[in-house]
Amino acid sequence: MGKDEVSIAVNKEGELVGTPIRLKGGLATNKSVKQAVDAVAKDPKLRADLIVKATSAREHMLDHNWGNKQNRADEMKKLIDKLESMP
Repeated sequence: MGKDEVSIAVNKEGELVGTPIRLKGGLATNKSVKQAVDAVAKDPKLRADLIVKATSAREHMLDHNWGNKQNRADEMKKLIDKLESMP
């Protein structure tokens, strides 16, 4: 939380990547981003939790896209697929 929040996504090459989220408390460091991506890659329970949350978010995006500048359901689907394919 705070200045160490990280967005997890899949890049064009199909790799799991992290991006720092800018908040009032500051911006996550490169170290924090790497730690977040490594945690997702290594922890099946964390991945399972992220899959549930990403699936719920994607469903909401598809059902209620009001107010969004861009529907990111396709990006969320790529993340879900990547997380599900990881051992």
